[in-house]
Amino acid sequence: MKARYIILSTALFFLSSIALVFAHGAELSTWQRLGIPDPYQILSYSAAIMVVALVLAAFLKKEMSPTLQKIAYIAIAIPVIIGTLYLSGATVYLNQKSWSGGPVHWHADFEIWVCGEQIDIIDPKGFRNLVGEETLHEHGDNRIHIEGVIFDKEDATLGEFFEALGGEFSEDTLSVPTEHGMKIWKNGDLCNGNPGVWYTFINNGYAPANEAVDYIISPWQTVPPGDTIKFVFSEEDRFDINTKFGVPP
Repeated sequence: MKARYIILSTALFFLSSIALVFAHGAELSTWQRLGIPDPYQILSYSAAIMVVALVLAAFLKKEMSPTLQKIAYIAIAIPVIIGTLYLSGATVYLNQKSWSGGPVHWHADFEIWVCGEQIDIIDPKGFRNLVGEETLHEHGDNRIHIEGVIFDKEDATLGEFFEALGGEFSEDTLSVPTEHGMKIWKNGDLCNGNPGVWYTFINNGYAPANEAVDYIISPWQTVPPGDTIKFVFSEEDRFDINTKFGVPP
């Protein structure tokens, strides 16, 4: 009886894990872009079959003949093997087809200044300890983190980063989630009593608005030589702004 209880508890644990896998898979659109079934769902189906077979084998073991027991063990092993092999193959295929050629770990530091005041985005909440998505996020450290496989180069742009945060970065608008809610600033909004404009400075140099949105983060893990990016909303002319990173504009 005790052994059956342990097996049932283990089965429930696996089923809970399967639910987590489904939740993870639901976030991924990469597999749809590749045109192949989501390997995490395939692995989930395999694990579900394994759990059912495991429970049946545990509760019906005394009533099963040796032949049926072997069949049950095969039913437990084969789905897991198939799911694991498919996941491995799909991962290799993704690495070959992706723009990044496999997993990467890049960083870029950034800061946001609005009318002379530095803006901090919302702090990470919960177990995930990040703001954004798994492959493109921030950890409350004013650093862009690109981690994982980048399918298209457009997935590693500044515009995509702010979208991952839940905000927006366009030629005339920047919005970010903060501890005081979503903050939005647009060109023409008042700044110290005068219309303000967004400026972007990448590695201390000015980047025109249309180029800044589509700027692709440099492939460096450390900063420097990784990018330093300064977003400034100001009523001043850009030639009067201090472009140096880490100091007020």
